[in-house]
Amino acid sequence: MLHKRIVRTEFLGILISLICAIHCLAMPAVLIYLGSSINEHAHGAFDISILLLASLFMAYTFKQSLKKAHFSKILLLTLLGALTFLLSFFVITPFNHYCFVGGSIFWLVAHFINYRTHSDQLKNV
Repeated sequence: MLHKRIVRTEFLGILISLICAIHCLAMPAVLIYLGSSINEHAHGAFDISILLLASLFMAYTFKQSLKKAHFSKILLLTLLGALTFLLSFFVITPFNHYCFVGGSIFWLVAHFINYRTHSDQLKNV
């Protein structure tokens, strides 16, 4: 039962990381196309909510893989994702969006590794 919940949670984490990456790839083009007519507050609220959701799911992944053999990969990918996100604050716009994409991809891969490990365990039961 616990493994099924972990697999579902990891799938949601993969989905949120993917949405984040696609959003951050598309946003510079949307901003250029729409110019200043886009509501910055709505855009910022979406960014913050997606980042919080991604962080929560990544924390759950981190907790679930703490004592597993693949923990070192999860730790490395989590740290690389977080550092890439932090780097975005020192990079000019629109290039900071690509740092967000990089962070999302690191977290996406971490979720995928944990998802694959737990779904393989479900198949072997």
